[in-house]
Amino acid sequence: MLKLFRSIRKKLLSENKTNQYLKYAIGEIFLVVIGILIALQINNWNQNRLVTNQEHKLLLELKTDLKITQEELSLDIFYGDSVYNLAENLLTYLDTITQTNYDKDVYSSKFMIAMGNVKLYPRTIAFENLKSLGIEIVKNDSIRNLILDIYDRRLPRITFWENEVTARENEIKNMMASHFQLKKDNTMFVDDYYYLIPYAIEPKSITEFKNRIGLLQGDRKSTNGLYQELDARISHLIELLDLEYIKT
Repeated sequence: MLKLFRSIRKKLLSENKTNQYLKYAIGEIFLVVIGILIALQINNWNQNRLVTNQEHKLLLELKTDLKITQEELSLDIFYGDSVYNLAENLLTYLDTITQTNYDKDVYSSKFMIAMGNVKLYPRTIAFENLKSLGIEIVKNDSIRNLILDIYDRRLPRITFWENEVTARENEIKNMMASHFQLKKDNTMFVDDYYYLIPYAIEPKSITEFKNRIGLLQGDRKSTNGLYQELDARISHLIELLDLEYIKT
């Protein structure tokens, strides 16, 4: 093509057709510019298509991660509610026992099922990939903001309260180690299971024990409330993803 343009220009110059040559040269420049612009437009279109495909792929992976996280979250909410209610029963029981009616076996059965915590392990692979590429790859503002709300705001807050629950439980264990008696039981899920029970019903130690469990219950309730809020946000995000991008 360039050789053809060059030969035409030479012919016009040799025939001393300057005006025609100038017009032709301008036309040739115009065609070259148009060609470059078209090539750039095609390149931009290809790049945008690649980015869009990448966005859809990552959001599909994110949806999978969210579903896996939500399945675990449902179990954690159920277990958290169960432990909370059992601990409430333990507190009620502690109000009824005295030195004369104290039964170590009854206490042990109530205590063992009332202690325990929940920890969420969210799947974050797709979100980390999104961050590495730039969250701006997600074009929909509502979806992008909701993703950030879940991963950068709600999950760190949940981690904070989970750590609070763990700290409360450790405080209770330390308190029990000072006032309670070690007991060995082979009837649990594993052999030689050790746990702590009161030597006897001492009002002071029982009151301290109840107070610590009460504080633990407050942290548990906060954590489980955050779990439920997160579950609702995940459901909303999955709904938006289905409407805007993907239906699987």
